[in-house]
This record gives sequence, structure tokens and C-alpha cells, in this order.
Amino acid sequence: MNKIENIERKRYVKLLMKDEKIRNLIVGLAKQLNQEIIADLKVLAERYQIPYSKAWRVVNFLRSTGVLTLRAEPNYPALGLTPTLYIVDIDTKDWSKYADKLLYLKYAVEAYGKGKRALLLITAPSDIVKEHIEYIESNIGKIVEYHVFDHAVIGVPNLNYLTIDKVPWHEIPVVFYDKVRSKKKFDKLDISIIASLEKDAPKKVSEISEELKVNRKTIEYRMKSRVAPLIEGFQLRLSLWPLDIAPKLAVVVRGSEAHRLITIMSSSYPSTVYIGRNIAFGIIQLPCKERINFARYLSTIGEWEEYILEPSEIRRTLPVEAVVEPGNWIEKVSKE
Repeated sequence: MNKIENIERKRYVKLLMKDEKIRNLIVGLAKQLNQEIIADLKVLAERYQIPYSKAWRVVNFLRSTGVLTLRAEPNYPALGLTPTLYIVDIDTKDWSKYADKLLYLKYAVEAYGKGKRALLLITAPSDIVKEHIEYIESNIGKIVEYHVFDHAVIGVPNLNYLTIDKVPWHEIPVVFYDKVRSKKKFDKLDISIIASLEKDAPKKVSEISEELKVNRKTIEYRMKSRVAPLIEGFQLRLSLWPLDIAPKLAVVVRGSEAHRLITIMSSSYPSTVYIGRNIAFGIIQLPCKERINFARYLSTIGEWEEYILEPSEIRRTLPVEAVVEPGNWIEKVSKE
């Protein structure tokens, strides 16, 4: 980012901090996507009494500079996939090369906590867990522990927390979008649309149509009738802080109250959460000034451990190439 772009970025971030209408617009964009899967910025601008040209300019700039991201999160139970976190003692400096070969890899990062470890989040059919364990221990390192989750969580960020010094973690309500998670039918086109929305959203129907080389009406029909139930929702994230001020942390919480980790999704800090039975896993970019306050909160919801994450990471979408018609997944661990 050059000097002029950096000045512009600071100006728009300042606007976001000060202007409640702009904050409402950003949150409204995420809410509209989660209700309708397709966003209409003109409608939102009118609703929040903001000139459309200003709304378009703010949203476009924040997205183009990476400050604002909206990405789809798959409804894994509906797709017949199980999110599993593997915490691994790294045996080789080339571990990321082997991680990148995993067909169902969702996320991988080097982490520091009880030594140097790799965190691998894999979203695969549940009946190939044993094969994943064998691959990881043969190529990356010894698995210290692994945790199976039910689904990802889509939160409702409260951007008004941007205007206060510290987040009142104990006062944040557990608010998230819920879904029907029974198994659904899907094919490669459905998964291709989801993968496109995992990279970036919102997207016009015409954009996805051009990207996938599929008729516009077909894309529109699929998005509304088939893809919508296959998506957990769209997660809004605002990256307002550099990593030296707000490093990324991963947290694993155990206990009957572990689901309360969901509250981080209602803060203004960019976060991700997966929950299972008495277990939760979250990633949050947290300013250093919040660390002690956040640790106090975690200590009230269960046993927990924390990892500081390297800035470089591997992040992937659903593997379209793994779809076996009709609506099944290939039982294979590596892309090779």
C-alpha cells in the first residue's frame, strides 16, 4: 500500500469509528447476505439514510484494501463434512508443503504454545479420520491432540464496541445465526458457487456466472434454492489493526460452557469459531491491551489453552475436485 492509499485507509477507518450510520451499513450488509444470499447496497443505503455514492465508495474502498471482508462459511453437516482440528508437533521444516497437499485442508498455520506446533483444520468426510492421522504423523509430525467439531459459527459483530476502550466480554450476549443442518443434495456446481463465495462476498450473480462460465439464470436459481441451505452464513470481519498491535490468537476451550466462546463473534475483532460437544475452537485478532481482560473471561467458561499464530497461513475453500456425483465426496486424503 502506497502513502496515498495509507492516508485514505486511515481516513475511512476514522469515518467507520465515528459514523454510526456507516457502522450500521456494514453490519446491515452482512445481515442482508445472511438472509437473502445476494446483497443490494442501494436498498441498504436508503435504509440507513446514506447517499448511495458514499455507501458504494466506503464499502468498495474498505473491501479493496482488505479492511472489510465478507466470506461464506459452508454448512458442513449439510454437506456431510466434519471439521477436525489437529494440533501437531512439527517434525520437518517443510511441514506446510505436506499440509498443502491435503485435499480437505481448510486452514493451516504455525503456532506457538507449549512449543512450536502446527494447527491443521480439516473439513472432510468423518470416515477418513484414521487416514488423515496416518498422513499427518507420517509427513508432518506427531499429533498431540485432535478435536472434532459439529459446525462453524456465524456471529453478529457489534461494531459499536469500536467506540469504547475495552470490550465488556462478560456482558456480550451469545448471538449467532442458526441453520438447519440435515444432509442436503449437492453437485459440483453448488460447491463451485460456495467456493467462490468463500473467497469473497458479496458477489453479483453476473460475476459468478462469468467466473464459472455458467448461465446467469442457472446461477441465480442455484444460489437461492440449493446453495443457501448449504451455507452456514457470511462472516463479517474488520481488520483495523496491524499484527504487531493485534496478533492472531487461537484458543481451544473445553467444558460444558465452551460454547460461550461464540461471544467473540459479537465483538468488533475479526474472529472464527467452531463448536462441538463440550469443545470450542476460535481464532481472533486481538489487540494486546485486551489480552488480560479476555483471559479473565475465558477462565469463566472452561479450561483453555492459547496459541500465538504466525502471520503466514494456508487458507482454502471447499475442494470442488473432491465432489463425486451425485452429492458425495471422494474418500481420499492427499491431492496427489
